[in-house]
Amino acid sequence: MAARKKRAAKSSEDSEEEQSRRQRFQAILLADNFTTKLLPLTLERPNVLLPLVNVPMIDYTLAWLESAGLEEVFVFCSTQVIDYLNNSGWYSHKDFTVKTIESPHKSTSAGDALRYIYEQQIDTSQIQDDDFVLVSGGIVSNMPLTQLIQEHRDRKKKDDKAIMTMVITDHQFFIGVNPLTKQLLYYNEDKIFLDTSLMDRNPSVLLCSDMQDCYIDICSLEMLSHFVDNCDYQHLRCDFVEGVLADDITGFKIFTHEISSCYAARIENFRSYDMVSKDIIQRRTFPYVPDMKLSGNCSLKLGRQGSYKASDAIRSPSVHVGDSSVIGHAKKIGTIFYSMMKLAADTPHSSDINLYKNTASIITRWKGLLGFYVKQIDEQIEVISRLEEMCQESAHELGPLFAHIYNILFELMNLTKKHLMMKMT
Repeated sequence: MAARKKRAAKSSEDSEEEQSRRQRFQAILLADNFTTKLLPLTLERPNVLLPLVNVPMIDYTLAWLESAGLEEVFVFCSTQVIDYLNNSGWYSHKDFTVKTIESPHKSTSAGDALRYIYEQQIDTSQIQDDDFVLVSGGIVSNMPLTQLIQEHRDRKKKDDKAIMTMVITDHQFFIGVNPLTKQLLYYNEDKIFLDTSLMDRNPSVLLCSDMQDCYIDICSLEMLSHFVDNCDYQHLRCDFVEGVLADDITGFKIFTHEISSCYAARIENFRSYDMVSKDIIQRRTFPYVPDMKLSGNCSLKLGRQGSYKASDAIRSPSVHVGDSSVIGHAKKIGTIFYSMMKLAADTPHSSDINLYKNTASIITRWKGLLGFYVKQIDEQIEVISRLEEMCQESAHELGPLFAHIYNILFELMNLTKKHLMMKMT
């Protein structure tokens, strides 16, 4: 009898292992624009198609999901992204399937997108498992996901109220976590305001003010239905996460997974755009670096001092290229603009006003040459990125003039004030 029970238990374990192997690792990628922090660059294209070290952002996200063991990705996106994917090589990968869900015009937030995906799920049952990976557009990462997904599934077997696991890393936002179970107890991106009852309900709370939310989540299908039940939820964090933490009725729980040895970052504004670009150039995102070929994009060759150069790029002997630089395919505008700004900064000046006059004079003098190269959105992005980089490097000189130079450049690029939304956050 004991031997029969032992065989039955072993058979049950084998069945669970076989079922786990059959489960597909699926992901949802929210690749639509739900913020205005990258305006005016996103006036003509979605943020996931903006070039990041000469490669569209979405290619970094898809390459990472493929290498992390995901088998199928549903991309919620606009027709522009669908057109790009149709012309890319992502549909031809053997063990990695990319499917698109076209964003309806009424979708203006992540909450709208997830409710629409849930409606599609009811009709088509595309998400075959109870758990999936949810990532926002603009993610660059090299972290493995298979073990994390399994940890989430194991946790949910013990506690069916565990509907989400959030990936976090070192940076700047405030959370409270149970140090033993890693359950998220408090979340706030803006300010620190703790309810004393949090301490009363939890004997041990780990408070962190130096964490970064990567917007990489392992979710259960109950998470999607929760958005449907709360039709006013728009934001993933401000509405959903904080709503779950404050809800004592459903009992849903969110857990955290902290990474330290891997890289994960989300591009949501110009500052993070600049930071992640530098991380890629400095190879912190390996293997997703400039000398790696991503989905049909031509790779660059790594040279001395961490500089990269395209095979068709020709550099004049008199041109000085600094460390950790990228010379793309037949692109000259970055070097030209850098030289113009360097000339303005090196021209003798006694005040910020004089420096601004120098800068305006040089841009005006060479506006014909500059205008010739900034006709396309990629060149405009390159100029703006280079301006922000130079203003950060010379914070005492060019930094205070950033907004003024920004205005001059956009007048040159024929973008109207109405479209600028100059307040950059």
